[in-house]
Amino acid sequence: MLLMNIMKAALLIGFGLIQAEVAAQVTQYPSRPVKIILGFNPGAATDLMARELAKKLGERWESPVVVENRSGANTIIATKLVAQAAPDGYTLLLSNSSNATNPAVFKNLSFDPKKDFTNISLLAIAYNLVTAAPEANIKSVKDLIKYAKNNPGKYTYGSVGVGSAQHLLMELLAKSADIQLTHVPYKGAAAAMVDVFGGRLTGMIGTISSQQTHVKAGKLQPLFVTGAKRSEILPNVETLAENGFSEIVSGYWLGLSGPAGMSPNLVKKINEDVNSVLKLPDFQEILKNQAMEVLGGSPGDMDAYFDKELVFWRNAMKVAELQPLDVAQ
Repeated sequence: MLLMNIMKAALLIGFGLIQAEVAAQVTQYPSRPVKIILGFNPGAATDLMARELAKKLGERWESPVVVENRSGANTIIATKLVAQAAPDGYTLLLSNSSNATNPAVFKNLSFDPKKDFTNISLLAIAYNLVTAAPEANIKSVKDLIKYAKNNPGKYTYGSVGVGSAQHLLMELLAKSADIQLTHVPYKGAAAAMVDVFGGRLTGMIGTISSQQTHVKAGKLQPLFVTGAKRSEILPNVETLAENGFSEIVSGYWLGLSGPAGMSPNLVKKINEDVNSVLKLPDFQEILKNQAMEVLGGSPGDMDAYFDKELVFWRNAMKVAELQPLDVAQ
């Protein structure tokens, strides 16, 4: 009995020491530079937002926070890097919609989208905008559907890639409206726009921020947005929901995640600091200029949101009758 009591006491002391060490690590965090890994090239809207977030967190923590661009493979390269990192909070992922679409699109991912990550906080969301070349004389969802029915497969649209959220949304629309659309993948919105301007594409789908300047200049004709409500930036542009497609509502969201196994106390600290940054008026103004809406919330909120996204995109693949790919393209 005495030996058992001694062993219990030793275990309690050991547990207490571990807890004290973890608490000390959280209190001292960060004691060295923090990296936010991003699966996009420098200069993109997501990159600019990530750098502003890093700047604000760095000021709050009085320690450098750097953005590291690891583009390629539909953000899979960046995501895998974070999945393999130590769960100490010094390597974080600027997660986005691709983290929910990739598990549905690719069947050979080397990581588990849920088990290998810790969700910290949602950041913001930007709804997509579908546009057409003005000379196409297509000005609404109804016009698009009418044109596609009269000209099967001749409506060509550009997106940021095969299996992207934007591609899947258009395929969902095509299936729901019983029309044929021809998808042309690009590496970025800018390249697709060049071909719309040049008459090589009928239209494109991209974020509002990437197209709003050209819409206001009359170079692109807005058809619809993919949000549940109209955009404050383009209030005259209708939604798909207004046209009877309420099930096709989705946006390009951003969040902050880390590797699996992060300390709950550390996650709580980072979450609270991120939410403080999201409340800053100048940061909100930056998001507004990018046609993004603030999300924020708890780690649990992000878990629930991410779970719904995983289900939504798996169903989207089935409805659109698309087969998962073997490798990232």
